[in-house]
Amino acid sequence: MPLPDTDEMIQARWGKREWAFYNWANDNTKALEDTLKIDAKWNALDLLLQKRWPRKKDREDYYAWSREWNGRFMLRMSYKWSPQEFIDKVLVTNFLEAEGSVNLWWAMDTYNLSSIPIGHAKFGGVESYYAFKPGHRFLKPDRNESGPSVLGTSILAMTVQFTKPRALSIAGNSSGSYGSSSSGSKASSVLSQPAKPASRTRASTGSGQQADPVEVARSEVDPNHFVFAQLGLLYVYGGDYEYAKGWGIDPLEQGPWWRNDLVVVVRLDHKGNHGAVYVLYHPNSSIEVDDDSDGEELAPEAKYHVPGRLHPRCNDGFLLAKIANNLKELGHFNKEFHFLPITKTASTIHRAQLFENKEHELTIGPALAMVKRAA
Repeated sequence: MPLPDTDEMIQARWGKREWAFYNWANDNTKALEDTLKIDAKWNALDLLLQKRWPRKKDREDYYAWSREWNGRFMLRMSYKWSPQEFIDKVLVTNFLEAEGSVNLWWAMDTYNLSSIPIGHAKFGGVESYYAFKPGHRFLKPDRNESGPSVLGTSILAMTVQFTKPRALSIAGNSSGSYGSSSSGSKASSVLSQPAKPASRTRASTGSGQQADPVEVARSEVDPNHFVFAQLGLLYVYGGDYEYAKGWGIDPLEQGPWWRNDLVVVVRLDHKGNHGAVYVLYHPNSSIEVDDDSDGEELAPEAKYHVPGRLHPRCNDGFLLAKIANNLKELGHFNKEFHFLPITKTASTIHRAQLFENKEHELTIGPALAMVKRAA
């Protein structure tokens, strides 16, 4: 099934006849609603249309137009957007361009979105599978900056407060070596090994030794320019990991999946291009989602799940961690990934703002006009 057309795409095909139907329907909204009342005649709509279009052929054309135009919402809601389609949509979005980002948010709000697999990882003594449900309205700014070039809350900025100086590892034993491998899962997708982050002098552990991946991830973060777009809410698989690993995708589809109130975000550079993917927990943000558990009883451990912890049994946590070098690394459960903690300290979230540089080009950055820069 092809991707449903937007309103603009539908209207671009219209001629004078279709615009006449559209204008008449807008001018006669009350009369059209009256035809749907319980006490209305069974053919009330046709009688109403006969007054405007006596010819049967004209009314048949109206019905054809109405089915497409008024049925567009149901068609979009029933469209199953695959994980790869979602990732591809984000990949082609330049968040500096209003049209592109608005189209992405519109699609996220409209289509029936699948959960996006991230893969499986071990952190805090627990190994499990992770996925996220797309969304872009979870986090709210601590500082409500305003102005003509200040963006909405789907794109935000953060002044990152490091728990310790970046010369020290904050989680030296968090997840083992940083790489990628295919598990014993029977999931159909085959993944290539992602490139490791480029080593930097400041993250080097010594001559001839490989840099600590956590320190590399931390060294990539500019504490005064961490602009990101919200992508979704993180979920952890609550079933038996070893069982799911042996049987493949079926146990994962059955669940259970538990939310942990961490938000998946993609970092943006000055030009609005997407980069690395992170998970973020912010204590001051209120996460509100529809509960579709259908009354299913939660496991005892899930009832006491600490918000912000990846899994109820995790013995460690963080407030910001890197999970992928880019969006292309997402989308498959048989991919091993690692949580690379950036900080355990709460940071301040601001709005993002568009600026004009010396070359009169638009750039994106934090709206920090009245806020001290991070130390």
